[in-house]
Amino acid sequence: MHIAFLGKRGSYSNLAARNYAARYQKQFVELGCQSFEQVFEKVKNGEADFGILPLENTTSGAINEVYDLLQHTDLSLVGELAYPIKHCVLVNDTIDLRQIDTLYSHPQVIQQCSQFIHSLDRVHIEYCESSSHAMQLVSSLNKPNIAALGNEDGGKLYGLSVLKTNIANQENNITRFIVVSREAREVSPQIHTKTLLLITTPQQAGSLADALFIFKNIKLI
Repeated sequence: MHIAFLGKRGSYSNLAARNYAARYQKQFVELGCQSFEQVFEKVKNGEADFGILPLENTTSGAINEVYDLLQHTDLSLVGELAYPIKHCVLVNDTIDLRQIDTLYSHPQVIQQCSQFIHSLDRVHIEYCESSSHAMQLVSSLNKPNIAALGNEDGGKLYGLSVLKTNIANQENNITRFIVVSREAREVSPQIHTKTLLLITTPQQAGSLADALFIFKNIKLI
């Protein structure tokens, strides 16, 4: 089984992919990608059996780029999982937090830890394609005054130490991931399933209410 995900080993998407594979007690080949679009491409062209993509986070909200890509794909949504996100400050050597002048991470992680970042004095932000890329970069630069924001397990893969934990704006920080595949999956009628529906309404007053009223009439809501 081949699974595509954003980032390298140790990214949150990678950890979610491992969690998904463990459900089926199967070993899988990890296919790290540099963008969400590349995840879709690898599944579409057959390089990957499944793609794992973050859709929503309890702190930062919807991942709009993924929603945009879903509007233009023929891939099927065949699963989902909720994964707890525990952000940490990861460094090469233990130093005083006030000595850090540059933080590296993915924009979503930066957004989810905005309150902690604002508490620091004059820290510079370097955006990376994934949290795992940030950890790899901080490890390779090996400077005392820089840090990556990521997860503890990923930090261990790159030889980084945890300087501070629980830095997210919300304590219960959870990301909802979806699983995409080239083929739809048959599901027993006895199993409760979800349907994701993307709609666009006109830019006029009452258009959203009109759309929802259709679902009410057929007793879907």
